[in-house]
Amino acid sequence: SEFAHELGVVVENHGSSIRRLVDEFRRRCFETRGDIGGMKKVWESLLRQVETDATNNLDLATLLKQLSRPTLEASFPKKLQSRK
Repeated sequence: SEFAHELGVVVENHGSSIRRLVDEFRRRCFETRGDIGGMKKVWESLLRQVETDATNNLDLATLLKQLSRPTLEASFPKKLQSRK
């Protein structure tokens, strides 16, 4: 459960970083002028796919943290007793 929680944190950070990257490059794309051979459509399609992957990562992170919480909470009193 501790592993699932830590993995959830890592996956959440990764998903958030990817989303920020997509937002930044989407902004840059809209600032450029012209469209050479439909590249803006291709670029936007790639950004949408990466954004979807980032959202899936964030959903997985939430699930991992939710799954680990009950086990972590149940094991906490046992850890306290073992230290006494």
